[in-house]
Amino acid sequence: EKRTLAKRVNDSAAVAIVKLLNDMEQRRGIKVIPQQEDSPTPPANNRKRSMMGSMINWERADSQMLYRFVCYLGFWPCEIAKPSGWRGLFPYKAVKIAKFNSSRAVGLSTCGLNLIFQSSAGAIELKPSLNLIRILQHLREQRRLQRGELNNHYI
Repeated sequence: EKRTLAKRVNDSAAVAIVKLLNDMEQRRGIKVIPQQEDSPTPPANNRKRSMMGSMINWERADSQMLYRFVCYLGFWPCEIAKPSGWRGLFPYKAVKIAKFNSSRAVGLSTCGLNLIFQSSAGAIELKPSLNLIRILQHLREQRRLQRGELNNHYI
């Protein structure tokens, strides 16, 4: 009886939510609020991979901005700087903000298995994903990037 009651409640709730949303849509209509032209951020729905280099200033961005942007992307964008050698086989996630080191060059450098990306204003640490499925997806994505198939895909 508990299962039957729970199923009836779930079904009723789903129907009620759909009805409520339809009623709200009919009463008010869906209003699209255009983004202000002077807004400092581009609309989120039109960011393409080919624009990756111009979304932030990779050479001058501070640590917080670098970290948040790479976390937003999910994995390090190889369009900006591809890890050399065998490190290019792995997708890298941002794990933390690294200490800025003035003796380190701007760009990618190694730190054990991890990588450090440093700009002139900050640094982040990147850790490789060792998930086999994600590695295979990354390799497929790399081949597609080389062929230019992903340039116009949205992020």
